[in-house]
Amino acid sequence: MTTDIQGNFINMKIARIAALASLIASLVSLACVSGQAPAKRLSQGLVQNVDMGAPITVAVLPFIVEGGPDLEGRILSEKLTDELVNAGRFRLIERTRIEQVMREQRLSQTGVTDMSTAVALGRLLSAKAVVLGTLYYRDRSAEVFARLVDTESGMILGSASAELDVPRPSRKKSDTRLAAAGAAGDRKGSQKAGSIGPQKKPSAVLEQLQTADSYGSVYFFGLVRNTGEVPLKTPHVVVRLRDAAGNQLMLVDCFAQRDLLPGESVPFEGVALNQKGMYADYETLFTPERLEYRYNLYELESAQENFARGTLDDFRLSGVLTNPGKEGAKYAKVVAGFYDAAGRFIGTGYAFTQLKLLKPGESSPYQMHVPMSKLAGEPVSYVLQFTAIAD
Repeated sequence: MTTDIQGNFINMKIARIAALASLIASLVSLACVSGQAPAKRLSQGLVQNVDMGAPITVAVLPFIVEGGPDLEGRILSEKLTDELVNAGRFRLIERTRIEQVMREQRLSQTGVTDMSTAVALGRLLSAKAVVLGTLYYRDRSAEVFARLVDTESGMILGSASAELDVPRPSRKKSDTRLAAAGAAGDRKGSQKAGSIGPQKKPSAVLEQLQTADSYGSVYFFGLVRNTGEVPLKTPHVVVRLRDAAGNQLMLVDCFAQRDLLPGESVPFEGVALNQKGMYADYETLFTPERLEYRYNLYELESAQENFARGTLDDFRLSGVLTNPGKEGAKYAKVVAGFYDAAGRFIGTGYAFTQLKLLKPGESSPYQMHVPMSKLAGEPVSYVLQFTAIAD
């Protein structure tokens, strides 16, 4: 038994080394073909349409990896950090500092999927902007997407993507044996402790999908409704843009702004920069995930609300948010879903309170600006939801 486990461990290490070698080879190959490495292409794409002025402080968060080992995502995020430093327009926060704050906030070290959490993390790091990235594996290649997000407004300042010729790692026999051994051990332990009933599965549906054209870009938004009996992680919806032949043009990351409790619906939103008229149709990809740990507060109260058209072809919603609970509410946020006269969902927006921490019983004002170009109609009503990090 000891020999088998050691052999499996060695095989797994060899597999990881081989995957790393494959990634490096693919980066070199892509650089030779296009003249640019993926990290450089991401760096240039993120800032090409952004007027930063003076250098700003940026935090590159750990990349999310879908369908492959996390190692490649870490390598890409570090290479992107180097490229942004070399650009001379940014002050980059050290990875060790980012990881330290993520541990303190009990966040996963393998990526942040929730836009609001990323913005709050950026504020904790005193960063003006954060970079979020996602690496998607396919059978014979991988594609990475990155976004530069302002930590004050939550707006996406820039986005970029790049392809890597990295084969998806296959499952080794040694991995299968190790998993089988673990499963056998679990069954043995379960027999001693008694039978365990089936775990309830997460379930959700997408509703009222909409698009809005905004100065050459396209916003995608809709509602996610939790149809199951368990809370869900903050939804991450992917929109796949296709040409007339059905070929994939790009993937658009869309995020909600809070976790999803049973029976609730929350809005999600994403933007495809400079894609107006560039695609024939699209499809949505979404898999609901169970929320294992709840660190957020949702029972906040809004009052003194004022909703009116602004002077810059936008709508403005303001009010005062109160924390009625017994715990502090850090980075309290108001999420709004807007509806037209027919009750149709037409867009979303969110805003943070002015105070970073609402102590029990404390209140703070908020105000959100929603450009008309981000909405699919004229709003006449809204629904508010709230979220904050428990302090």
